[in-house]
Formats: sequence, structure tokens, C-alpha cells
Amino acid sequence: MRRFNTMVAICLIVSMIFCFSIVKTNTVHADNTADSIVDIARGELGSTNYSKYYGGNKGAWCADFVTWCAQTAGVTSIASSSSCYYMYQGMIKNGCKEVTTPQKGDIVFFYCTNCSSTSGRWCHVGIMENSVYSIEGNRWSNGVSKVERGNSYSHNGDLGYRHSNGIKRIYVRPNYNGTSTTPTLAQGTLVNLGNSFSARIKNCTSGKLLTGTAGNVMLDSHGNEKIATQIWKFNRNGDGSYKIISSVTNEAIDLDRAADEDGSNIKILGSYDTTAQNWFIYQRSDGTYYIRSACSSTRVMDIKAGNTSDGSNIQLYTRNDSEAQKFYIDKCGEILNHGDDFWALILSSDCGKPILQEDSGNVVLGTERKDNYNRTLWHFLRNSNTGYYTVYSKLNGKPLDVDMAEDKDGANVKCYDYNSSMAQKWYILKREDGSSYMKSACSSRNMDLLYNSYKDGTNIQMWSNNSSGAQNFTIYKINGQRDKISYNLMSDSANINLGETTSISINNAQYAIDYKLYVVSPDGETETVELGQNNTYQFTGQKKGICKIYAGVKSPVSDYTGSETDRCISIAVGYDYNKFEKSNCVYNGHLYQLIEKQNVDWVQAKNYCENEQGSYLATITSAGENSAVAKLMNEYKGYAFLGGLRKSSTEFRWMQSSEDDFTYSNWSQGEPDYSNHIICQIKDSYGTYAKDNYIAMMPSGQWCDVPVFDEKVNAFVMESNVQSIELKNISKKVYKEGDLFDKNSIQIEASFADGTKKEVTDYTVSGFDTDKSGEQKVTISYYGVAISFYINVEHNYSSQITKYPSCDDTGVKTYTCKCGESYTEIIAATGHKFEEKTVEPTEEEDGYTLHKCTVCEYSYKDNYTGSKGHNYVLTETKEAGCTVDGYKKYKCSDCDREYTEALLATGHKYTDTVVKPTCTENGYTLHRCEHCGDTYKDAYVSAKGHEYTSTITTEATCTVDGLMTYTCRNCNEKKTSIILASGHNYISSIVEPTCEKHGYTLHKCTKCGVSYKDNYTENTAHDYVCNIIKQATCQATGTKEYVCKKCDDSYTETIPRTEHNYSKNIKKYSTCSYEGLAEYVCGICGDSYTETIKKTDHKYSQRVVLPTLTNEGYTLNVCTVCGHEIKTNIVPKLKENKISKNDKVPKVTKLKLKAGKKRILLSWKKVSKVDGYEIQYSQNSKMKKNKKFVIKGNKAKKVIKKLKSKKKYYVRIRAYKKNGKKVVYGKYTNVVGVKAK
Repeated sequence: MRRFNTMVAICLIVSMIFCFSIVKTNTVHADNTADSIVDIARGELGSTNYSKYYGGNKGAWCADFVTWCAQTAGVTSIASSSSCYYMYQGMIKNGCKEVTTPQKGDIVFFYCTNCSSTSGRWCHVGIMENSVYSIEGNRWSNGVSKVERGNSYSHNGDLGYRHSNGIKRIYVRPNYNGTSTTPTLAQGTLVNLGNSFSARIKNCTSGKLLTGTAGNVMLDSHGNEKIATQIWKFNRNGDGSYKIISSVTNEAIDLDRAADEDGSNIKILGSYDTTAQNWFIYQRSDGTYYIRSACSSTRVMDIKAGNTSDGSNIQLYTRNDSEAQKFYIDKCGEILNHGDDFWALILSSDCGKPILQEDSGNVVLGTERKDNYNRTLWHFLRNSNTGYYTVYSKLNGKPLDVDMAEDKDGANVKCYDYNSSMAQKWYILKREDGSSYMKSACSSRNMDLLYNSYKDGTNIQMWSNNSSGAQNFTIYKINGQRDKISYNLMSDSANINLGETTSISINNAQYAIDYKLYVVSPDGETETVELGQNNTYQFTGQKKGICKIYAGVKSPVSDYTGSETDRCISIAVGYDYNKFEKSNCVYNGHLYQLIEKQNVDWVQAKNYCENEQGSYLATITSAGENSAVAKLMNEYKGYAFLGGLRKSSTEFRWMQSSEDDFTYSNWSQGEPDYSNHIICQIKDSYGTYAKDNYIAMMPSGQWCDVPVFDEKVNAFVMESNVQSIELKNISKKVYKEGDLFDKNSIQIEASFADGTKKEVTDYTVSGFDTDKSGEQKVTISYYGVAISFYINVEHNYSSQITKYPSCDDTGVKTYTCKCGESYTEIIAATGHKFEEKTVEPTEEEDGYTLHKCTVCEYSYKDNYTGSKGHNYVLTETKEAGCTVDGYKKYKCSDCDREYTEALLATGHKYTDTVVKPTCTENGYTLHRCEHCGDTYKDAYVSAKGHEYTSTITTEATCTVDGLMTYTCRNCNEKKTSIILASGHNYISSIVEPTCEKHGYTLHKCTKCGVSYKDNYTENTAHDYVCNIIKQATCQATGTKEYVCKKCDDSYTETIPRTEHNYSKNIKKYSTCSYEGLAEYVCGICGDSYTETIKKTDHKYSQRVVLPTLTNEGYTLNVCTVCGHEIKTNIVPKLKENKISKNDKVPKVTKLKLKAGKKRILLSWKKVSKVDGYEIQYSQNSKMKKNKKFVIKGNKAKKVIKKLKSKKKYYVRIRAYKKNGKKVVYGKYTNVVGVKAK
């Protein structure tokens, strides 16, 4: 029992120790954050101690590794399981969500779509270190490894299974509740600096630049010789990030291994589609930028250890807002790469003249001529490591060189023996406005034209960047033959309708700077179209006929103009597609038509046939077919397109047949010749430009190959298939047994695809049987189409009358056929043969016609007419009255018979008269009979009463009454009334005093005009205004007129004659060697005189000769006009005084100008250990005619006073030290300008 208790105690102690150790392990980093689980997983990289993660020895342990890391980090939302499937299911139950874009701490499940079992599909799991890499257990020899997200998944474990395809990644985000150990970044603004630009990346504190060297990115001082390695091309991506590319190698800034880790190296690598090369740019509130990798949400571009020494490495580091992470993005010119090895002219972009080498080696502006080609041509060789060019003269092989490698304004450019110095290395850059310029590696200045002059002989020098035309140069590549005016003239169409437009273009004219088109109308008039730098023109057809168009093209060094016979295209305007009735034929059921259209091209012909006519260009596959079409061509005597085109270099095909169905051809001798067309052509949608691609038939019927457009081809042959046939006429539908079918009795018309209808006879007949009687169906067939109709074939009978007919009885006719079949036919009765007799009517009996048969005596009557009747005459009449009847009496003139006709009373016929009411009597309607005068009244209307209108018969005045008269407008009755007097109504007006009269207030009655005056004021003086009536000249006096503004009083005054108004005209310009002559001419009267112009000052170009120990130094001034030389600024010989390193004076930085009223306030950053500063200022940006003064002591501010208002001034400054009597100067700052107020 004691032993049992002891064993239990031991087990409890061991269990407690084990549990304690487990609990202790699980609480390490247990703050439930993404940082914790990733840090724990990173600590296991390379581990193969798989038993550590699940406590046993089994095969697959990737899920156990994730479980162990989650438990250690205290992440409870990650379900603990050895199964990937159950871990995923558990996380979803715990409220975790699937995400599409992974980030640090997400769990990645690998789902195999090729596995059959549900659990087998969930084959692997890992922890995302960042958005790119995951950390996974049981991978590659059972170790813990880091895997890039973009790699295809393959997994080897103890079970030995492998998934190499069909893998889908599913990202699940755990519920992290703890506080992350990663510090929260201060808010910056994601910026859009532009879609594409070039810039330097400058550290804000040191001013040094990010430099790409030997595949790495480091910090380095600005250097003229490093310019290409320090300028980067920025290209914006769709998500707002930038790809930053080296100007030298076109490689991109890249995060090594896409590692989201402090200290990850930043390098340059070939440009790929990877997040490791995408960078987000944020701007802080102080205007500086930080640059974040797309691989990280927390880390940014950083100078390693904050060390700003040259060569310091650039790395990725957690953002901490230190100076090592603050940069400026300074936009600048783009480094151009025109190629590694080529020949070119260097042209002034503004005037188009090339620079050339003189015999002395000096380089000047000039004009290219055949005798100086070698002086103007330069050989460019590019250094692929640094991006600079060495530019060799064709004349003697010497490269362009900055004299003495001087970095100063006015430094001379010449050709000098090759020495690999910085003075012979050149960069070509492009500004944002598209202009390009050249910069030397030894200088901060640009190649420049002296005085911005475009004259031949203008010296080429170096000058501070000012973006002027003097510094704009074009690199004009030249091929070996120096052919600078090769071009193609093209038109979208060779024929258009009136008012229709087609596009004309001048293509492949390299370096062209000006285009013209010459349009010759059908009536011979030539119009010149100035296109400038636009190489296209929309031509509109205005007149019917052929228009000729040729071009004039100009390059910077030569030009070329075509003519109507050279490099010319023709466009037919207003020509339609003409079908000729006689120019068609039918062969084997196909209709062939010759269609003419001036300047038609093959594509138009094809489109017309197919799209408008439902047909196609002719396809000829036999000699018989070719012969039929050739007859059309013999009559036409021209060329016409067929439907064939080239399918390879030596083979043709038909558009309507398979490519192999080209078994028949009828080429003319020497055809096809496959020759190229001239440089003026029509655009070809089926082949390439300027090639003979298509088949045309010649007048002889033979073939040749032609281009898509050829001026000699103005027609084409259209082939149309038969669509149907129609029976247009049939004259015989009944046949007798034994008859043959009569083809002449029918007319067959065929309808073709284009709508044309033609009568055809080469058809076949079927269904007709001459030995069979009855209805028969006859079918007419014609090359795949048919039509049917019905005819009758009858017995061939002979007839005989077997019973003759009588007047009222029928007869019989019997018909008997050869075949023995018979039938009878009734013969109609002959009918009676009547004679007619007419019996006339009497007064009492009717008349009639008697019909009597002459054969059988049968008779009958018809056409009865009534008896004639009595002939009555009127003998007496009594008219009827309004109330009494009348009568009429008649008597027959033949038999005295009489009768009386009664006339009834008519009744009254009243006429109505309306009597209107008056002011005092009623109105009514009076009815009166027209016949007897009987009357009566009704419709009474009451009297209206008086309706008065008023009229003033006597006007009332201010003091006397008036009279108002009232008159009835109906009956004119009158009455009157009194109008009382109104009294005066005064209105006051002020009459202003004049130059000669008093003013006063006038009170005037508006009714009667009575007035009175008061409030008198004194009169004023005259106020005259002067007007020039006639200007005085140098020959005659003028006249002034003075007019008083108040009263128009006036007088005149004479203006004395003026002085002569001479204009100066230089007859001869003065130089430094000769006097000039000026003529002065009065622009009014023509009076003139001359005056001598003094000689000009010499125009010196300066060259500084430095002093040596044996010779004085000086500035050599050489007149660029006459060659006169003088020496100035004599500098004593150098003394043997070694200058220590301490004598080097740093350059002044951060020069700022602030404008005041006629003054400028200067400020700059102090330079330590200097004795003072020298300041220069000028109104010229190149600091010509500058003024200077010296500030003693180390002050950093200065006010320049007494300046001109609204003028711009340019300033630069340098520091100096004294070494005994020797003064050592530093470099000048860049020139800064500001306009004084």
C-alpha cells in the first residue's frame, strides 16, 4: 500500500512538472498578435525536430507546427488539430474569415482540386510571414521553411506524397485580440506625383542622392559624372504604387527576397511583375516623403544606421520618422537612350542647323553641305554601365570635349584627342515639354549656343541650365546612305464620290519637320496645302474628274518635292460603277459582267461585288471560262481585276475557292513578276503595302499580277451565280399524241445574284411523253435551279356527223381516235329562220312586230307599241287666289273631246319686317302678304330709353367755369351741365445760370401757362475745351478750336509748325573695324540727312589662362569679329605656397530670395570656418553685366537695395577664406531669380 502511494505521488509530481513545463512553454509571447506568431515561427526556421511540435513520431506535421506556434503565441482562434481540414473547419467555427489578399499572421491552407477524398484535398498549411512569404512545417526534407507565395506548391513529407498541380491557396485571418508589438505609423498622405516622370530621390538631411551602382542602391553625393545612375524613371501602377527604374540599365528598385524584415536589402534587379518592385510614396505634413514597400504595411525605405556617408546602403526598416527615412522626390529631365552605337547629326532644335567641327577643332553652328558632311556627322557610343555617350567626329575621330574640363559659364566645346576624361562624356536628357538637351559629365551646365545666335559660325559653349532655345538640341540619326527624305504617299481610297472625303497621309518620312501637299484639280489648277508638322490631310472631292496629288517634304537639312509624274497619286472623283449591257456573258450558268469605275482598287471591287451585288470577283478555273470572259476584254481593250490574290511569295489563290484549287492559269509571258509597287499607293486591307498581290486580266485575255491599286486598271469582272429561273412566256400548252416538244413555244429567263435577268436557252427539258395522253408536268432545269409547268397531250381524233340538226331538234357528231377510242358530240339545233313585219298603232289600238319562220311556218309577236292617244289643247285658264280656287280647260284637236283641271287656292305669302324699338317707343315684327297685302304684328320689344354721351363744349380754365353737353346716341336728344373752374397747377423748374445770364426758379401753371420767377442766382464764367482742328506738321501750322462746354461759345488759335519726325535707317552697319552710316528721313515731308556711326566695341570671347609658377595668369579676350586680342585680369605668378586641405571652401547651400519694394532680402545657410561671402546679382540669368559686393564675417543675411521696381534679378553667392594674403573662393550657388516689387 505504501509502495502504491509512493508510485501515485511520483506520478503526480511528474505530471505536475510536465504540466508546469507545458504551461510555461505556451505562455512565451502569448499576447495573441500577428507579430508574436510570426516571430515564433521565424525562430523555428530550419528546424527538423518535428517531435517538438506534436510529441511523437509521425509523417505529416504541418498542421501540428501551426498548432504549436498558435498555442505558444496565445492565439485561441486557430483550432488545434493535426488535420488541415479540421483546423480550417475549426477556424471558421471560431469566427475567422477567409480573405483574398494575405497579410502578416494569416493562415494559408493548400487545397488540392485533384484529390478524391475531402480530407485529402486539404493537403498543407502554413503561416504568412508577410503578403509574399509563408513559413511552413514538414516542407523539403521535413524542415521548417520559408516559401514564396508566387511559387507553385510542391510538398514532400514522411508519407512521400506529392502535389504538383491543381493547388488552390485559401487564406484565413485569425481573430487577433492582443496589442501588436509593431508601432503604429503616423498618418501620411498617399500621393500621385504623375503617371510617368523622371526624378532624383534625395535624402532631406544630407542632400545626397539614391544611386544605382553594381546592382545595389546606395547613398552618394551628387556628381555630374553620376547623373544617369542618380536619375530614376517612375511608372505608376494601377494600385497607386510606383515601379522605380534605373535610367542606365532599365532595372527596377527591388526588395531582396520580398522580405518584410528590418534590414532587408534594397537593390536593383531586372524588371518583373512582382510586389517586391512596387513602392508606395507618402507625403508628410512637412512636405518630405517616405517610401513604403508593397511587401510590407509597416516598413519603409531607410538609410542603414542613419549613416549619410557616401556608399551607405539603402535597406528596408520599420518606419520611425527618423531623418534616415525622409526624402525629396525632385523631378528632372529624363535620361535618353537613343541606342548603343549609331551615327547622327546634332541639330539646334530651334533653327534646324547642325553643329560641326572646324579645322581648329573648335565646334560651331553651321549649315550642312555636300563638302562638309564629315564635319557635321558624329558617331555616338554608349556606356551601358553609366549611360553616358562618347561622341566622335566623323572628320578626324576626335570626341566632343569641354575645354579644360571647366565647370563654368562660357566654357568652350571643341574636339580633342580621346583621353576617357569626364570632359568627353555626355548625357542626353529630355525635359517635360519634350525638348532635349546635352549635359557634360564634368559640368553642371548644358551645351549652349553663344548669345542664342543662329548664325553660321556661332560658337558652342557650356552654360547654366535656362531651358532656352539655345540649349535645345535634336539627335538626328542618319543611315549609311544619308537618305533623309524617303517617304510614302498614301490614300485611303483612289476613288470617291462628289463631296466625299478620303484621308491622304505622308508616311515613313523620318525627321521631317514640314509637309506640303499639291492638289491638281481636273481642270489643271494647283492648290498648295500647308500641313506644317501634320502629315495627314482630309481631301474632299469638289469636281468630277481625276485629281493628281503629290507631296513636298522638308527635313532639317534638305527637302524634296514630287510632281505629277513623280511620287504622285491620282484620285477619281464622282465616277460610279458602270455596268454595260453588251459587256456581259453567260457561261455554264454563271453571269460575267465587265464593270468600269475610274481608279477602282481591288478591295473596293471585291466589296462592291460581295456587299452590294451579292456576287464576287470572277474566279476562272477552265480554258472555256477564260475564253468567254476574254471576249469581254477584247471589246473593252483595257485591264480588269479578277478575284485572285497572292497567298505566299510565289503562289496565288482564288477568294471563292479553297487555297489548293488553283489548277488553271493563263499568265502572260513574264507574269507574275512579283515586283514592288511605287511609293505612292492605296491602303491594302488584304496584303502588305506596295506589293503586287492581285490578278488582273489583260485585253488579250491573259493574266498579270498587279497591286491593290494600279492606274491602268479601271474595271473588274464580276461573276454572279444563277439564283432562279422563270417561265416568261408559253404559247403552246396543248399537244397531240405523237407531237414533239416545241422549245420555241416557251421563253426562260434566269435571275442572277446581282439582280440581272437574262433569257437562256441552254436548259434541259424533262417530264414530256408524246405517246401518253392527259395532263403532264414538264420540268425545265438550268445549272442547279429548275421550274415546272403543266401541258395537256390529247387524243388525235377524226370526226363524222351521224345526225343532222333541225329548227328545234339537235344533231350528233361522232369522233374516233386512231387507238379506237371514240365519243359523240351534240350538234346544236339550227333554229328558226324568221321574216319580220311591223304593224303600226292607232288612237285606240297598240302596234307590234310579227315574226314568221320561212321553214316551218311558226310565228310570234313582240315589240308592242301603245296606241297614239288624244291631242289636247288648253282653251281657258282662271288663276287661283290666296283664299279662292282657280281652273284650266282642255279640248282634243282630233276628236273635240274636253276636260277641266282644278287649281287650288295658294294661301298667304308673308314677308317679315323687324321694326326696332326707339328710346321712347316699343319695337315689333310686321308680317305683310306679298299677294294680297294682308298684315299683322308680333314679337314686341320694349323701348330702350336714352343713352347719353358727354362732350365738353366749353373747357373750364383755372379761373372760369366750363360747360358739358350730353347727347343721346340713339335719338340725338341733348342736355347740359356746368364744369367748375380747376384753379392753377404750378410746376417749378430751376434754370441754371449761364456764362452770361442769371439763373432763377420758374413756376409755370401746367394748365394755362401762367408763370412767375423767383430765387435768382448769379451768372457763371465760360468753360472752354480745346479741340485740334488741324494738326501742325513740319511744313504747315495747325489750328486749335476752343468751345465752351456750357454755352457753345468758341474761338480759334494757330498751332506753330512741329519739328521734323526723322526715322533712322542703317545704310551700313558699323563693326569694330569700320564705321557705319545711318540715314535719317522725315516721315512727314521726306527731308533727310546722313550721320556716321562710330565703330562698335569688340565682341570678345574669353578664355582664362591660369597662372603658373613661371607665367602670369590672365583672361584672353579674342574679338569674334576681327580677331583682335587683349589680356585682362592679370594674375601674378604663383608662389610656392602649398595649400592645405583646410583651404578648400565648401559651397553655400539653401540660398533663398524674398522680394521687397525695390529691394531683395537674401538668406542662406552659414558655412562654417569662412571669412566672408561674395555676392553677385544681375538682370541677366547668365549673370552678364553683374554687380558684386563682399560681406566680411560669417553673416547669413543681406539686403540688396535701390533696385528697379517690377524687374527680375538673378543672384548667386560663394564663400571665401583668407590664407595670409591669398583668398580662396568656394563654388557659386545655382543662380536664383526673383522679381522686385
